[in-house]
Amino acid sequence: MILTKTNTFAKTVKVQMPAEDKPDVVREGSFVAHFESIDDSTLADLQDDGIGNRVVLDRVLRRVEGIDGLNGQKLSSDEQVELVKENLISSNATVRAFFDAMSADPKRKNSRRSLAR
Repeated sequence: MILTKTNTFAKTVKVQMPAEDKPDVVREGSFVAHFESIDDSTLADLQDDGIGNRVVLDRVLRRVEGIDGLNGQKLSSDEQVELVKENLISSNATVRAFFDAMSADPKRKNSRRSLAR
């Protein structure tokens, strides 16, 4: 393992979106979000209940890959970031992925039960 000091990290964000035209049908997909690493104090501030998704994502989301526009149109990273921020379901999933990555419990990840899954 090589440890390097970096200010960003990537995380796959899994999203489940209700289908627009079919009740009880869920579309699943994913994209890669690139986040800025932050210190513990800033992390605690962003976890405050009064902070909305937009504020969190404005602070930490740097780039997005893997979201296409209508008819397969290629979107810039900036356009993808805006789409994620504007959509409640994708912004919730992205914020959740960020906090999961930043506050991961290494004991839980390496536990015998976890390895058996």
